[in-house]
Amino acid sequence: MSLCGLGGGLGRLCLSTFEALYSGLVWTLVMTLRRTAPLIPDFFISHASEDKDEVARPLALELRKHGFNVWFDEFELRVGDSLTKKINAGLARSRFGVVVLSEACMS
Repeated sequence: MSLCGLGGGLGRLCLSTFEALYSGLVWTLVMTLRRTAPLIPDFFISHASEDKDEVARPLALELRKHGFNVWFDEFELRVGDSLTKKINAGLARSRFGVVVLSEACMS
């Protein structure tokens, strides 16, 4: 899956594929860490709400498709949850953080 050429200002965010996350050193590190704590999220995805449809959700779904555990708000937050507590716990527990940087998150 390519995120190149997605609409708006996000088209400049070009992750030609998820191979950078799915292969090499990161893949080896994640799989090694998983043997000791398999339920810990591999990635925490931080994004502006404006970036959810075009970047954040496709990224989260693609990572899950490749077997990664992903902390993404739609997967984790339920009605009545304390947003601050759940987000802080997700950040603290995740192996890596992914920040979607765009014009929306800078304004």
